[in-house]
Formats: sequence, structure tokens, C-alpha cells
Amino acid sequence: MNDEDEIWADENQSAGADEAYDAMLVDVDDHTNSYGADIIFASSDAEAKAKAREWASAECEMVGIERALLVLTGGTITGSYSVLIDASESDQ
Repeated sequence: MNDEDEIWADENQSAGADEAYDAMLVDVDDHTNSYGADIIFASSDAEAKAKAREWASAECEMVGIERALLVLTGGTITGSYSVLIDASESDQ
């Protein structure tokens, strides 16, 4: 096998039966304005929500915004899950 034939795993994907969840960080007032998106790999909806909140908080800090809406889909989540991310609360 040469270098061109190698298959590289996604660095965010852990081994095992984890499912992919789509996470998007959007403006609180204008949901068409997106600050970022990522794929979260988790073995349960609860784990995906926790990982997505962690990612969203870090993304808010990196982008320099205090508040954004996290929207998460995938797994057994019916429709979508959303939660307000308030970066100012994580500083306390």
C-alpha cells in the first residue's frame, strides 16, 4: 500500500459505534447567520449534546461573540435540539 492508498480517519471521530451529529452555531436573532459548524461523534444523544455545548462555547470564544444558538441534529434526536450558549456565563 502506498501513501495514496491510505485512508485517514476523521480526527474528531472516535473508534467504535459512534454516530455523527451535525452541530451549527447561529446568531440568536438571525438564524441565517452562521458562526460555524462541526460534526460531533458520540455514542448517545446526551453525549452529543455535552460535546456540542463544549464545542459551541469554545467556538463563541474563538469568534469573539457572547451569545449564540447551538443547533444539533442526528442520532435519535427528533427534529433538532437547540440551546442558547452564553459565553459570559462560562467565565464565572
